[in-house]
Amino acid sequence: MTAHLTRWQGWLLATLLVGCQSAQQTTPDQAKQQPAAQPKPDPTLDSVLDATPPAGPGAGSVSLVTLGQAVAAVWIEPAGDSANRVVTASWTPQGWTHKATVIEGPQVASSWADHPDIATDGAGRRVVSWLQADPGDPGATQVAVSRESKDGWVNLGVAHADQTPVEHGFAALGSTSKGVVLTFLDGRQTPQGGPMQLRSTILADTLGPDLLVDPMVCDCCRVDAVGSTLVYRDRTDDDVRDIVVRSVLRDGAHTTTFHDGWVAKGCPVNGPAIDSAINGNVDSIYVAWYTEAPQPMVQVAVSVDGAATFGEPIRLDGGKPQGRVDIAALDHGFVLTWVSEDQLHLRRGFADNKLGVDITVGPITHSFPSIARYKDGVLLAWQQPGDPAILTARYFPLNQLDGKADISAKTALAKTDAGPVMGPPFPSEYAPRDLQERPAPLAQWAGQPVLINLWATWCPPCMQELPELHAVNQAWSKLGLKMISIAQQDQVPKIRAVANKQDMSWVLLQDSSQATWDALGLNMLPTTLVYGRDGTLLYLHIGPIEASDADLMTALHTAVAD
Repeated sequence: MTAHLTRWQGWLLATLLVGCQSAQQTTPDQAKQQPAAQPKPDPTLDSVLDATPPAGPGAGSVSLVTLGQAVAAVWIEPAGDSANRVVTASWTPQGWTHKATVIEGPQVASSWADHPDIATDGAGRRVVSWLQADPGDPGATQVAVSRESKDGWVNLGVAHADQTPVEHGFAALGSTSKGVVLTFLDGRQTPQGGPMQLRSTILADTLGPDLLVDPMVCDCCRVDAVGSTLVYRDRTDDDVRDIVVRSVLRDGAHTTTFHDGWVAKGCPVNGPAIDSAINGNVDSIYVAWYTEAPQPMVQVAVSVDGAATFGEPIRLDGGKPQGRVDIAALDHGFVLTWVSEDQLHLRRGFADNKLGVDITVGPITHSFPSIARYKDGVLLAWQQPGDPAILTARYFPLNQLDGKADISAKTALAKTDAGPVMGPPFPSEYAPRDLQERPAPLAQWAGQPVLINLWATWCPPCMQELPELHAVNQAWSKLGLKMISIAQQDQVPKIRAVANKQDMSWVLLQDSSQATWDALGLNMLPTTLVYGRDGTLLYLHIGPIEASDADLMTALHTAVAD
């Protein structure tokens, strides 16, 4: 990692160097739009303002971006009959504009971890990236792009030339003078056992060719961008997953790697975030991420020279974080949001060696919050638990976040907490749902040798290991092994389609919350556990299994022989 500044020198310099946030153009259509309801109070009041967007029931996967004098929001909401719609609206001093549908239909894929994104091009037109179901394969996805026009939204097609039926997704948009930079995960090498790649393309008048940015990255982690500067979770052959900041489309650009040394055999599904504040030609860039090395924590690093160098990372969580971070840059500091024990948190970082009070906003579903700067405050949006879940937002004036904690950053950095629970007993009290949405208590299989596999159709390593699971089931089910696959944050039609194609002839369950991970104390995909008849854990493997693995074979022999 390049770090020529101390962690607080960066903030102190930011006090002198950073100006107001970059202003981007708004479209004529935006200026003509009328608010969806009566004007709300000017959100400069000395109180937290309810800013719930005009979203339908079950909406989620929200992204917020500051565009000019408004915050643009884009989200996914159900449209009935297995269809979804991509929706956008803007938060202004008069409240929310009428929401506009970007696209609607069964081709719009919904993923709890993969959100649409929004930016503006050089002509001030809004551009939205969204996840599209691959018509040729139920387990594959594509990155689609739509652009605003005077007649509505125009679908520009798929962002990548590759048509391999694999995962393409986790796209991030950045506005530059050359057009919108679109960066995404590309799985074209995965059918041959190759790694997930990171690729970029640029949208000017048309979509350009996609270019390789990094040949090996994390399979299911968010990518984020500000302008042409990207942040993502890297991956090595040894499954070390560090954070990389890299600029594209810029001469003499620098690459910074934050070497946490986090070794994760499965995908953490927990990507980093980036934002910037700009004064003239000087960029202060703020990067936030979650790591479990040496223990679970949320960190922030600051650059005051356009990502050429960064100060040392500082820790901001108060303990036991789950990650899922986002960050909003201010004139002097930032506001960070993250999730800890199913609660949403908000905290301000100042330029005087202080952190704001750790504010618990409220409960959150197993989803990702989003935050954006708006005037003298921040807008925070998240999916609140409910039946159905509700897309919620609040506006926080900065003076409501001024209270400073009694701890310094050095103290915060020194905090530790226990890592994830390993070796959980058989979760007899846990009841996921079957594919008919009926409760399926795991207690019905207590006293049997059981293999539990946590997976998802949107997780490339999970899809790669399905033939291995099939081989295990073929060899061991006749000896009494009960195999149970529990899909995490997935859609039943996709589960059924993959199960039919892959001949998944064992018990298939699903979990649309985070109850499985809570019950097992685990949060990576794929994960496989083998239990003996007495409920003792005999085998725990994070990452794709091999049916011939010696440790797995030993555990299975022990399980069926008891």
